[in-house]
Amino acid sequence: LKVHWAQEVFTPQQCAGVLASGTSICFDLSVFELFVPLSSGGKVILAQNALHLPSLPCAGEVTLINTVPSAIAELHRIDGIPTSVQTVNLAGEALQNQLVQKPIYEHSSIQEVFNLYGPSEDTTYSTYALVEKGATGAPSIGRAIANTQVYILDAQMQPVPVGVTGELYISGAGLARGYLNRPELTAEKFVPNPFAPDKSSQRLYKTGDLVRYRTDGNIEYLGRIDHQVKIRGFRIELGEIEAALSQHPNVRQTVVIATQEMVGATRLVAYLVANGQPAPQSSELRAFLKQKLPEYMIPSAFVVLETLPLTPNGKLDRKALPKPFEQSELSQLSRSFVAPRTPTEEILANIWASVLGIESVGIHDNFFELGGDSILSIQIIAKATSAGVQLSAKQMFEHQTIAELATVVTVGAIQAEQGVVSGALPLTPIQQWFFCENFAAPAHWNQAVFLEMPPGIQPNRLQQVVHSVLVHHDALRLRFEQTDSGWQQINALVDDTVPFTVVDLSALPQAQQPAAIEAKAASLQASLNLSTGPVVQVAWFNLGEELNSRLLIVIHHVAVDGVSWRILLEDLQVAYSQLSAGGAKIQLPPKTTSFKDWAQLQFSKYVQSQDLQHHRDFWLLQSGKQQVETNIPVDYP
Repeated sequence: LKVHWAQEVFTPQQCAGVLASGTSICFDLSVFELFVPLSSGGKVILAQNALHLPSLPCAGEVTLINTVPSAIAELHRIDGIPTSVQTVNLAGEALQNQLVQKPIYEHSSIQEVFNLYGPSEDTTYSTYALVEKGATGAPSIGRAIANTQVYILDAQMQPVPVGVTGELYISGAGLARGYLNRPELTAEKFVPNPFAPDKSSQRLYKTGDLVRYRTDGNIEYLGRIDHQVKIRGFRIELGEIEAALSQHPNVRQTVVIATQEMVGATRLVAYLVANGQPAPQSSELRAFLKQKLPEYMIPSAFVVLETLPLTPNGKLDRKALPKPFEQSELSQLSRSFVAPRTPTEEILANIWASVLGIESVGIHDNFFELGGDSILSIQIIAKATSAGVQLSAKQMFEHQTIAELATVVTVGAIQAEQGVVSGALPLTPIQQWFFCENFAAPAHWNQAVFLEMPPGIQPNRLQQVVHSVLVHHDALRLRFEQTDSGWQQINALVDDTVPFTVVDLSALPQAQQPAAIEAKAASLQASLNLSTGPVVQVAWFNLGEELNSRLLIVIHHVAVDGVSWRILLEDLQVAYSQLSAGGAKIQLPPKTTSFKDWAQLQFSKYVQSQDLQHHRDFWLLQSGKQQVETNIPVDYP
């Protein structure tokens, strides 16, 4: 029935296209990913997970991506969404409209984005909504799919009016029979349906999700009502982890929480009271749980306490649990700490501690067990490069402790030009693609951030900071010119012009300020000029004494990507802090390889390499042709 619904909702072309499947066949989502395209005459490409899509040889065939919002955001950040993709299905996490309208719909080929909702207890999806291009506000989770009924009920199991928050209950043909060998939980979550229209809907599943009806009949998702949490798209019962951990012979009491205090992303932390001394080590507990739980349910940290904090009435006081990774308050997280022994290890340890948000890191601590992930590894690589230590993402994954990593990194500052870099430089492959697309408005292909600023921001200091960052980062001064031989780019020299605007809205009523901000932002977004510049615009919005000011930064995508933003924002913060502390001159970190040198390196080391010739010969062989068609742009005749 779920497959039949999909074939009714999605077009025959979508169902019979090429779907990239990164879901385990043990997960209910694989029902959609495998059977919908195959039963419609389509094709399924298997990937280890969604983030491996760009590395697949047949990635260019994919027309439909089925994944979680955090994964599609990461794919966009690394420019990993193939240009063949036309449809994106997102589920498993709350969806933000900003993600849909900016990165996804601004992708050159994507035509439709669906927001889907459904717990595993109802087999894949229960509701769905097409997120329209240009829509504003939080995307809804839509309406019930065919053969499924949904109800929004209050604590007395009575339907709530439109706009009133209630708990979502689901019934219908896709409902599971219950939880294996857990009759108490089954009785709690699967309840009799007082609204049953037929025998197939005799039970309701109590989702624990808070929702409400909008006036148009669509459902808005608001969050969780209990201690179920979602991490990386997986819905997790914290009690299940506690039950497994409690089976360890040296664990007397335990509680597991989800926290965002460690590194800005949701992580699981297990607090426990040991049966005796010595307390079990983190590595021992992790190995024990791996025999009982999937990897995504293994806590990132284990904190040993003498007792669990209680409220005056004897209940667990979750708010009194110590913050994870504050080692001055904890017993070193029950791990053996070995301090750095060499200067390289010390540099890496300081960087890891800074990025992970913890006090100190030992040389045998595992990066991923401390809460690290692929995104945080990129930050570490950038900081290490600035500190004169060169390493790669592959090395981070293959050597997950500082002791191992220090043996393979290259130490020594990159010999990079520290002055202003100017002059002509070759287009990179991605820039070549951009200009070959012949977009109707090539100057309006931007990325932007909109920041809430702390009180006391001085616009004159901000202007100095912006100027310093433009001088420091040569790519922000790129200019492009179309010639008879194609597009060319240069690094412009530094001048006194600073693309910084002060927008004073303090006299405007607060209710009218959002519209004014949006109008000014749209104007700035359209003001970038690839030929004469600038390719960046910055605006500071003064909203009056009652509200914090806002900062808008708009940069053309040819000059910035997701990794660049992290570096730029950190440099802006460092520069402003230096001026605020009374510094007479802004001193940013030493420059690494310039964009000009990097572009030239790509051109000489790859475009002119034997590797490219081998790839060219391979694809010509696959296509059955002996030479490149003359209408395809090439670097050489």
